[in-house]
Amino acid sequence: MAALGTRLNQRIQRNDIEAAKESDHHEIEEKLVELEKADMSSSGWLNQFKSLKDTYLDHIGEEEKTIFPDALKVVERVQQWGSAVILSDGDVVFQPLKISRSGLANAVSGRVLIYVHKEQELDDLEQRYPAEHYVLVDDKLRILAAVKKFWASRVTTVFVRQGHYAADPKVLARYPPSDISIGRIGDLLHYHLPELLKSKP
Repeated sequence: MAALGTRLNQRIQRNDIEAAKESDHHEIEEKLVELEKADMSSSGWLNQFKSLKDTYLDHIGEEEKTIFPDALKVVERVQQWGSAVILSDGDVVFQPLKISRSGLANAVSGRVLIYVHKEQELDDLEQRYPAEHYVLVDDKLRILAAVKKFWASRVTTVFVRQGHYAADPKVLARYPPSDISIGRIGDLLHYHLPELLKSKP
């Protein structure tokens, strides 16, 4: 009973964290929309930008506590097998800041690529970091499906059911399953290279 209670408590805590992160994402998106509509020459624009920055930094701080420690351990482990590269998309100002503050940019020796649509930039990625086989870890099935279509058996897709995009039932029903599905990024610490190289066609 004690073990069951502990597992249930951990699950509730994870659900609370995910709900808070989803709320943060919505708040940030709303503030971005407001900022785009605002007049940059007005006195209120700077206050709106500061509010957005503060919200974003608070969000990063929470992710640093809940996601990034495991991510840093995973990066350290997988770099025993090959070069780890962060392939990201998002706001061109805040996303690099988020990756830098987390320590992940240093962990991968600066191998960070940020695009508007990363799934459309695989040729560029391949030119910069050529490999016989890739392993892509993401919390967006849409991205994983697009990359799988492009690289087929040359990529192993790993779906992390942790984060803002990972729990939407409509999204889960719309796209094919990934090669590997894990509950959180830290679960990759239990995988060995041969398992990650088993890709479905």
